[in-house]
Amino acid sequence: MDLHERIGQRPIQTLEKPNFFTPEVKKPRTRYHVYIVRHGQATEYGKDTAPLEASGEEDVHNFVRDLTTDISLNHKRAALRVLFSPLTRTRQCANISDLAIKELQNEGEINNIIYGGIWYMPDLRTTKEVVPMIQKGIVTPQEAVGYWATHTDLVKKTMSGVFRMIGDLDTLSMQLGEQFGEMDRYQIWWTHETTHLGFLLAMNGAHQGNLPTIKHTEALRLDIGLEDGQMQYNWRGQTKPFTLKMP
Repeated sequence: MDLHERIGQRPIQTLEKPNFFTPEVKKPRTRYHVYIVRHGQATEYGKDTAPLEASGEEDVHNFVRDLTTDISLNHKRAALRVLFSPLTRTRQCANISDLAIKELQNEGEINNIIYGGIWYMPDLRTTKEVVPMIQKGIVTPQEAVGYWATHTDLVKKTMSGVFRMIGDLDTLSMQLGEQFGEMDRYQIWWTHETTHLGFLLAMNGAHQGNLPTIKHTEALRLDIGLEDGQMQYNWRGQTKPFTLKMP
């Protein structure tokens, strides 16, 4: 009888050392690509009810057809939705977008795109702080945006809703990724030059020097839900990472 039998104990077996550092499996994310676009040329600057000029309507139509076609060519499957500020000119942009996308659907050009229609979004009306100053005679239409940009409190107030929308998409990118798997979802936001400028001011600090001129139908693209949950923006050929922290 050996020692183990005498004390009623089986020999100790050598076990493999457990691995407590198993690599985390990355969860699939839905990637959102948001095009923040200034509306087409309107008949009058600084007036909420001013409609688009004929050239502005054509520019919007061409922008949407080109972008939608490009999305279709670069993805096996993608989703697209159009959001708009409630003013006359941006609502027109959304309606023109809807027609342009449906034209492409009828032509059989974008069968791989799931189109979610147009959606009214009050937070995209970023002229709320600018237009009253013009109406009260505090500034001229030409001075209004420059005056607004030098007042951080006005910029923060203007952009709070937009940043909330971006934060919601960041959350959805994780939730929808777990539910539906990897997918690219595109949104076109028809809005105003103050949305572009407000975002750029939030990213780059207080206004100094001359403000850039935002052209009609010019886009600033946000990419949300990238690798490790990162976000980036692309404007005029330059891509930079960003967070949702307002200055």
